[in-house]
Amino acid sequence: VFARRAVNTAVSVYCIVYNKTMVPQKPTGWNDLLDPRYKGNVGTWVRAAGFAELSRSWGEARVIDFYTKFLAQGPMYFNSTAPLAQAIASGEVAIGLGIYHNALAPMKKGAPIDMVVLDPTPVSSVFSFVTSKAAAPATAALFISWLASPEGNAAYEAVVGRGSALIPSTQTYKFLAGRQISEWPLDNKAPYAAIFEKMNRMVIGAKVR
Repeated sequence: VFARRAVNTAVSVYCIVYNKTMVPQKPTGWNDLLDPRYKGNVGTWVRAAGFAELSRSWGEARVIDFYTKFLAQGPMYFNSTAPLAQAIASGEVAIGLGIYHNALAPMKKGAPIDMVVLDPTPVSSVFSFVTSKAAAPATAALFISWLASPEGNAAYEAVVGRGSALIPSTQTYKFLAGRQISEWPLDNKAPYAAIFEKMNRMVIGAKVR
């Protein structure tokens, strides 16, 4: 619970998503995104949110340097990580920085893709809160309490694939087990926003799928 108002109820987890028929050896970490073998054959969300969250652990200079090298790979840009996962599944691109829950859908349908959890792993938390003009604030608070419970979060995760990183019984928690999580906290997002916008400007004018 943040400031007695916002409850952390889910998290988007950035990870490497790859096509198992196009990538001969399972990736092991961040440097696989810079592998010359995948130049022109790598994908990413056009918004650099995952890289900006990574700066919490790596620092701005290191992340900007990595992102510059990544852009030199000639990535294909996507409006979201859902079509990115689908493009990897279809073989349009071999590998990319995607999001865990968006890669689950094609995986469950038998697509030849897999995911690699990174270390550190950038995440973006999803917070639930009662708005100031809520018509039924007590009902809303009750729903949020249920959503943050093991039972409620399991039901939510079963539908959308995105669960809490704070509840040990969730698949999301298990996916992240043993990894360093990298995220700018809710009460200190200004550095994140500045780095995020700086990297977004680096791809202005890029063709987006």
